[in-house]
Amino acid sequence: MNIAKPLSGLRIIDLTQAASGPMCTAHFAALGAEVLKIEVPSVGDSARRAGPYAGVSGINRFEQDPADVAMCFLKRNRGKKGLTLNLKSAKGLDILHRLVAISDVVIDNYRPGVTERLKVTYDSLREFKRDIICCSITGFGHTGPYRARAAYDTVVQAMSGAMEMTGFPDGPPVRAGFLAGDGIAPLFATSAILAALRHRDQTGEGQFIDVSMLDCLASLVWDAPMELIAAKSRGARVGNQMALVPANAYQCNDGTVVIMAGQQHQWVRLTGLMNRPDLLKDSRCATLDDRLANVDFVDDAVQQWMGPKSKADVISACESVGLACGPVHTIPELLTDPHLKARGLITSLEHPVHGTIPGATAASYPVRFGSLKAGYEAPAPLQGQDNSEVLSRLLGLSSSEIRELAEERII
Repeated sequence: MNIAKPLSGLRIIDLTQAASGPMCTAHFAALGAEVLKIEVPSVGDSARRAGPYAGVSGINRFEQDPADVAMCFLKRNRGKKGLTLNLKSAKGLDILHRLVAISDVVIDNYRPGVTERLKVTYDSLREFKRDIICCSITGFGHTGPYRARAAYDTVVQAMSGAMEMTGFPDGPPVRAGFLAGDGIAPLFATSAILAALRHRDQTGEGQFIDVSMLDCLASLVWDAPMELIAAKSRGARVGNQMALVPANAYQCNDGTVVIMAGQQHQWVRLTGLMNRPDLLKDSRCATLDDRLANVDFVDDAVQQWMGPKSKADVISACESVGLACGPVHTIPELLTDPHLKARGLITSLEHPVHGTIPGATAASYPVRFGSLKAGYEAPAPLQGQDNSEVLSRLLGLSSSEIRELAEERII
């Protein structure tokens, strides 16, 4: 049975590049929307030039062949259709307007001011489709004193407070090892766009959505006890510690395991595994308040128990009494994790010309529906690979008209 994806029939015009924007439109592609990824002719998405690259010779740090494509581009743009369009030309802008008239959502991650220069603001596009939804993902939003600043993921992590809270007390601020700023904003943008679509279904009204990477990441940082940190009653950087003790990463004889046993009933179970009933009566760790006041003592006791053991033995023991625990995966371990494989998360990364690239993997769409389908149906496109198909199918242009646009470098 052919199962339709939940967003089948929705059309997205994708004016994004690099990370945050393509990550957002990737959600829509996986959920079945037709995503028209528009790139500047002969220039393309800047992520195409952010190695390492994948191609006929496999994975390489530097480009080996003209057909090589950056792996980050291949991951972020699966399932999209590739168009090239010069929006600085009158003909290119006209084609965009015609596409807007038959689309549902326009998404960009231009710096504020660029949409005005290109004449692709929400107000200008509404002239061609009154109920269009436009979403703009920027570093700092379209209002406020920082609005015109350039933004990168690390800058946003720094300004959001995330770096100040990451690391150990005696060390410097540390960025998250993944694109936290670039990756979280697209999730907020996706939910906001879906809300705007629901609103449009009910009212017929379009919407402009202003998504700031700084706002999104800072809103998650705010879940911490900001007031206590600001008052200096606790440090911002506490390593792996939380408001529960023990809750840390401990060394085994073959790696590291995280154990969460801070609640009282969990502490009772852990001391049973450790064969340390004396700790339940010790004034330094009998209650959670005691343990919070004597973190080093508690961690040392847990470490002494774990140090001689293997990761597998510790995890097996903790699972036997219902304690939450898990290994700190190395990247090779993550790539071969049996649970992620069984869930179908680990998939091969496809090249638009050469197909499966040996050794190259990507994450499949991570949400599983009961009776709906989701996922990427095709690899990321080459620049402009779908120009002829899209322009002829959606706008009725003839092959000669499309050829003329190419000769004029409009597409």
